Amino acid sequence: MTQKAKIFSVTILFVVTFLQLSNAIHPDTRCSLADSPCLTKQTQKKLKEFVNGNPKLGIQPLDKVPLDPIIVAADNFFFNWTDVKAGGLKNAIIDNVSINMDLKTMRVLFHTDIILEFYSVLDGVLLSVLPVNGSGRGDLTLKTMQMEILFVFDIIKDENGKDVMDLKTYYYGYDTADGVISRLENLYNGDKKKSDLLHNLVNESWRIMVSNFGAFFQRKITSKIFDAVKIFMRSRPLEELALY
Repeated sequence: MTQKAKIFSVTILFVVTFLQLSNAIHPDTRCSLADSPCLTKQTQKKLKEFVNGNPKLGIQPLDKVPLDPIIVAADNFFFNWTDVKAGGLKNAIIDNVSINMDLKTMRVLFHTDIILEFYSVLDGVLLSVLPVNGSGRGDLTLKTMQMEILFVFDIIKDENGKDVMDLKTYYYGYDTADGVISRLENLYNGDKKKSDLLHNLVNESWRIMVSNFGAFFQRKITSKIFDAVKIFMRSRPLEELALY
């Protein structure tokens, strides 16, 4: 064998070995659409990157995400939250991601502490027992908020004739497992005794609070998640995202 042939053979051997090592170190990270454990693991890995947003795609950051004003007027009780921001999604634990191609649904289950920050105006009688009034900054922490979202989708062709997942609508359910911590400023013109009474009622009766008032802000949070996931899933062919 000539010297040039030997060098060529060694080069080919090196390239083949390099490709084999690369495949071993960086295997195909795409999951089968039927492999729920894999989908769950990969979603957790990509979560913080996703929550940071993608300006090029038009996906806004989902941590400290701004929400529309939250207004409640019922049973002689009124509150209006403006300048509302919801945080905590970047710390979410993804419990399950599963896709059913027969039903065209994607189920996502996760839990995290949701922290709402806002400017609040309160007036009326809370739960028919406690008169409340005041306005000022506030925050509300929902400890271990468990969220389930069911996305309904269809498979359509993009401009290049590739299959993409097109989210059509969604349904959601939620539960707060470990209580609520509230902080509202400037209540009762600074009367601490009355303010403490209100905070104790909200924090101790958190299940009642979440059951009666949670839907007013929870829908706004899930709609932001839906919008972001919808844009992302339409941005790339399905074959690039999963083994399909």
